[in-house]
Amino acid sequence: MISVPQNYAPHSKLWLFIIGHELNSKQLQWVHEQLLQFTSSWKAHNIPLQATFEITNRLVWLSVNANTENASGCSIDGLYRKIAEIEKETNIVFTDKMWLLSKDGQCLHAVHHATQLHKLQNQQVLDLSISTIAQIPQAFIPSGNCWAKSKIYS
Repeated sequence: MISVPQNYAPHSKLWLFIIGHELNSKQLQWVHEQLLQFTSSWKAHNIPLQATFEITNRLVWLSVNANTENASGCSIDGLYRKIAEIEKETNIVFTDKMWLLSKDGQCLHAVHHATQLHKLQNQQVLDLSISTIAQIPQAFIPSGNCWAKSKIYS
């Protein structure tokens, strides 16, 4: 699901992106290559960032190791520009925060807030408010504790 990067400071920044629809293997490979190229050359104030990422068919997460250098406002802007480029090239949305991601064992399921939220009752959903790798073990919370609970349980 989301694995804790080895040797990263617990307060290392984390970014989560739920993918608007399931990626096929070709799209998955292309997005992986784009993110690998980006993270290997990502800098803050001209200082290279030690960054890692993971991608599944429904989720992308990235982190910068705070033990080496922190991401700055401009470098974070660069990340969002890269994600926007990927969205434009693939015609797939990565930045719509209205998606909810639930897990069923090791399988991830995405539901948009406006449709079929009732399917998430009594399930674990990804907490998009987490922002550091120390929070990864608690990344999935009961749907009754998420921001959309009034819609899920109505």
